[in-house]
Amino acid sequence: RVRPGLPAAARMARREVLLAAIEQSPAELLALAANAAEALQGFSAREVERLSDAIAEHVRTALVTAGPALEAQLEQDSAGAACSDGSVMGALETLTAAAAVARAVATDPSLPVPATLAAVACALHDIIFDLHDPCASTLQAGIVSLCEAWWLADRPGRDELVPQTISYLLVSALHEQATAADVKRLWAWRGALGVLDYSDPSVGALKKLLLHCAIKPLVLRCAEGRKLLVHLFGLHPPFIADLHRAIRAQLPACRKSLREIYGEIYFKAWRAASGPYLDRIEQGCLQDLMFHAVHASSASMSSALRQVLNYTHTQKRQRGVDGALLRLYEPILWRALSVANADVRRNAATVLIEVFPLQDPALPLTQLDELLQRQFDALTALLKDDAVAVRVVAVQGVCRILALYWDLIPSSAATPLLLLLTRDLAHDAAANAVRAAVPAGLKYLLQNGSASSCVGALRGSAAVRSPLSHVAPLVHDTSQRVRTAALDLAIEVAKVRGLNWQTIFRPDALLTRLPLEPPPLQQRL
Repeated sequence: RVRPGLPAAARMARREVLLAAIEQSPAELLALAANAAEALQGFSAREVERLSDAIAEHVRTALVTAGPALEAQLEQDSAGAACSDGSVMGALETLTAAAAVARAVATDPSLPVPATLAAVACALHDIIFDLHDPCASTLQAGIVSLCEAWWLADRPGRDELVPQTISYLLVSALHEQATAADVKRLWAWRGALGVLDYSDPSVGALKKLLLHCAIKPLVLRCAEGRKLLVHLFGLHPPFIADLHRAIRAQLPACRKSLREIYGEIYFKAWRAASGPYLDRIEQGCLQDLMFHAVHASSASMSSALRQVLNYTHTQKRQRGVDGALLRLYEPILWRALSVANADVRRNAATVLIEVFPLQDPALPLTQLDELLQRQFDALTALLKDDAVAVRVVAVQGVCRILALYWDLIPSSAATPLLLLLTRDLAHDAAANAVRAAVPAGLKYLLQNGSASSCVGALRGSAAVRSPLSHVAPLVHDTSQRVRTAALDLAIEVAKVRGLNWQTIFRPDALLTRLPLEPPPLQQRL
């Protein structure tokens, strides 16, 4: 160890002694590795080159001696046998020391990196996955640490250290005992992924590891893991389709929280994309999810896909999102709303309600008005649909839209929808589910704070009866489900300032029902 207080000539003499000793014996290299960062301070370019030559010579010898620990295939019985061979263990220690010293040189910006040392790093990199023997695990970790530091320090030849190292980091992050630290380590090395040629068949195994990352819960729950997956969408345009297939296959079985994470990843990947990457993400990923959400054969599958898309739906305030949703949904949604399959119409109605209003601020006002009217016409048609399930979804959706956008919707559109709900659908003789959905939807309309301005329309006037008065007779409905929903609405009306519940729900009619109802409804009355 060189003491800083020594004169320059003495320090140079000590370094000369140290280099001579290292050239003679690998044992001195081990001693240097224990405190390499401090010992290398003040080394000149010539001294670093001389040290690199000595390390290279020891590494060449050690690689030959460590042969038993570098076997490509180890029999179960011989696993760990190399640990009992003193010469093999000595060679492994020499290689570990060489990796440590090379790392110290690479991480010190004041020291140059000779071509000889870069060759040593490359030779060590090439044996990362040949170290199957348990006694070589320390060496394996040391080599990976060297390659990581070499890349992050932007040293010459760093691209040569990527293939094995990135595979090792991926395997570590995918291990059943992996931690968030493994994922963060992989994220820190994300730039190295751009070095590889993903059209080359030799990268096939690594691509499979990347696809496994896309479905690993640990990666998804870690912030750096999610950013890594967003980064993967920008690696190679054809690889986007592979990623999407891997993710889509997980959606039916994974938890809702993971679907929401996937939605965030898709949106952020779309946000960061441009050129061919943007086209593939829009058409191959987002639009594919939209199509299958509308045409799913089961309500549960449609719901799972909408949970993924919901993150994008909720980002409509961000620039460009409205226009993208309109552009991607337009060729799917309008056609699906009029198909013969009732399940598809129900799915399409649900999607339309979730993304309402579909618009593009860049369009002229006349086109925006036409587009908005088209959506109101579609909602009206859905309220009159032949299928009960479609009408139920439409009732719930129209009430939600009126609650959220009452101040923005022209009265010429809002009033007919409200009257269609209260006059017609509240008395739908074909389905009590539809009749129950109307008072439930109106209750939501009254509860929503942004819908306070609609109280005037619901109150009516001396010349026009309150629309809610058409719903009041439902307290006498033959279905208990409908009567319950009607009484819940009456309770909500009583809470709203500006509405006189007694003029809408006659007290004498409610008292008449009191002895006829079961205890739960009696409490409501």
